[in-house]
Amino acid sequence: MESQRGKPNTASSYSKFNNAHIKVMLFCLIIGVFSLLPSIVYYNGVFLFRDDFIQQQVPFILETKRMLLGDIPFWSWNTFLGDNFIGSYAFYTIGSPFVWLILPLKEQLIPLGITLSILLKFMISGLTSYLYLRLFVKKDANINRRLTR
Repeated sequence: MESQRGKPNTASSYSKFNNAHIKVMLFCLIIGVFSLLPSIVYYNGVFLFRDDFIQQQVPFILETKRMLLGDIPFWSWNTFLGDNFIGSYAFYTIGSPFVWLILPLKEQLIPLGITLSILLKFMISGLTSYLYLRLFVKKDANINRRLTR
């Protein structure tokens, strides 16, 4: 595949971080803030969590923090009838880099950290989508010309 400028569309040709990448990330951040804004304002800066997130994800993040700082670091008596850290938390916390960014926060700041991590997810997903779609674009679209100005 060739781009409009004659350079092949490869992953290496889009690996340089430029103004278009920053604009895409800021655009996604603005969309994320506006979509979460009613809940963030109503609950004083904390995004409203519902259903499985309150019942599973938040307690598992808190338990992961407790297990890493506790006496028995890789065993939890609070999970199920007692379970190992890797077996019970691989799906919920260990594999997510966003959880590892939240863990250093104090317990009362974790809901705010989750809100910020959701906004970070908006930004990263927008950027990676932009980079992926650029691999298949043969000519610069109007939106790309506006982003690179």
